[in-house]
Amino acid sequence: MAQEDRELFQEAISGFEVLVFGRLLPWGEFCRELRAWLLDTGQVPVQGKLASSPRERELKLGRRLRLAKREYKVGDMAQEDRELFQEAISGFEVLVVGPLLHWGEFCRELRAWLQDTGQVPIHGNLASSQSEMKLGRRLRLAKREYKVGDMAQEDRELFQEAISGFEVLVFGRRAS
Repeated sequence: MAQEDRELFQEAISGFEVLVFGRLLPWGEFCRELRAWLLDTGQVPVQGKLASSPRERELKLGRRLRLAKREYKVGDMAQEDRELFQEAISGFEVLVVGPLLHWGEFCRELRAWLQDTGQVPIHGNLASSQSEMKLGRRLRLAKREYKVGDMAQEDRELFQEAISGFEVLVFGRRAS
């Protein structure tokens, strides 16, 4: 969700957050609780019937974590929130969000994919393999970061090299 959209949404639900979301911990408190849970248990809190016990703490953390992971993976998290979340899951990244390729490795794999197939990797159910799905998901995040200017200059240059000659295919038009 773009920052402007997020602000409009927050304004629209102001005073009714509990009705809209249920009782969610404030973001900073959630990140502290999540960090403590990860350090105490070494496991990701789960929700619903998979919870190790009907403990309310695990259920709330699991519910909130599911939403946070989705925002984190698609890049919809505000930078400050993203930094707090990264601190909270530090050392547990693979456990919480799954493995992500190192940026240089991702760019090399993306370049090879584009050259070999002449197509953009798909990130959804239409992907031909798990590796295509993962590469497509990472490409979707990279495109968003690239377009909004959230990509470090070095990463931007590697990404530009990876998609060189395929900009129209990747973006649907020439990338700026």
